[in-house]
Amino acid sequence: MNNCLLQVWEESRRKKDPISYGCSLHLNKDEYKKYIDSIYLDRGDNVPDSYERIIGTNVECFVSDLVFNKLLSDGTIRLMETEKNNLISLNEIFFK
Repeated sequence: MNNCLLQVWEESRRKKDPISYGCSLHLNKDEYKKYIDSIYLDRGDNVPDSYERIIGTNVECFVSDLVFNKLLSDGTIRLMETEKNNLISLNEIFFK
């Protein structure tokens, strides 16, 4: 089993309900922090009409060797909602 961190995201839209926006997988806490910082760094003080944001805290999960090898090369993988659900259904991502 290969462990990593999973962070859930949503898209917030002005005057509309937020929608699920997938997740990100991170090799470790350093990669997680680097990715989150890169997302929030350029936002400034203006709130855009639409933006993505984290939901809750990250959780430990386990991934297949195929997914883990991609994480080893990239540090972080961003998955849209359908990709996340498909990988969970295929047991490529699972939780204890």
